[in-house]
Amino acid sequence: MIIDSSDKMVIENNILIVDDHPFIIEGYKNAITRYNPSEFNFFITQAKDCESAYKIITNPDIAPFDIAFLDISMPSYEEKGIFSGEDLATLIMEYMPECKIILLTMYTELLKIKTIIKNINPNGLVIKNDLTFDELLFAFDKVLKNEKYYSQSVLKMLSQSQHDAIEIDQFDQQILFHISKG
Repeated sequence: MIIDSSDKMVIENNILIVDDHPFIIEGYKNAITRYNPSEFNFFITQAKDCESAYKIITNPDIAPFDIAFLDISMPSYEEKGIFSGEDLATLIMEYMPECKIILLTMYTELLKIKTIIKNINPNGLVIKNDLTFDELLFAFDKVLKNEKYYSQSVLKMLSQSQHDAIEIDQFDQQILFHISKG
């Protein structure tokens, strides 16, 4: 925390944004920096793929992040076994356990969403089709206040799945991953 010239307390937050689309990163940065600028100061670090994110997260000289926005689908870093934003979330939980994770995805399959929630338990989970400027700020606000945020599509899928009892373990996930890679 720092104090500005008017003796008001300003809260500093270290933010990580990982997405393989530069335009999306700029949109997130634009929204975040407009969130209560008189009360918050954000230091934003960005990465464009799993490799660059891995190097940032594991760098001991970088201060831990308070919040990480992670796209789920992006170029992998096979050398280190990092294939998605989910893997990056697991890495962040290992290196920066206090970091709040917001996952963003185009996936709309119930099984994928349930697996993400079960394995990662993110502070926020947003289907990108639900995302607007205001929705991003609302999600950000909820997560900053230590509340969970799931976008409307996630909530709708989860509410319709009450009778769905399909469970996938790590072994099943590996099989499906390798099938998807051919």
